Amino acid sequence: MPNIELQVTNQSCPSDTLKEMIMVDPELDNPSVICDVTESEIDFNWMPVPNVNDYQVNVLQGSTGNFNGFNHYIVGGLNPGDSITIEIISSGNTACGPVADTIKCYTDNCPPPTAEFGFDIDKTTVSF
Repeated sequence: MPNIELQVTNQSCPSDTLKEMIMVDPELDNPSVICDVTESEIDFNWMPVPNVNDYQVNVLQGSTGNFNGFNHYIVGGLNPGDSITIEIISSGNTACGPVADTIKCYTDNCPPPTAEFGFDIDKTTVSF
């Protein structure tokens, strides 16, 4: 723990030295955000960060979404190739104040591939 010392001199007369131990709050870490995407939804999610007790999300570009739990922010109803930019503000019990980070994610541009197979059996077509 860091210490601080103070001695005052008045007309060449020094005071006793005062010593105090000080506590230094650690800065909060930004969350490491992962984007899980489909062609119509973006799920911004992150692992909880030590000493953070609240997350606030500001949508900087695109549609708004909703929290799904403490560390998931989901935006749905999107089109393929849409992007969303958010700012995540992490707050905790520290004198250092909140920290903010910005992330931009895109929905999938193409839907998942599908396949159709068909064949003739005695002039009857079967598809599945």
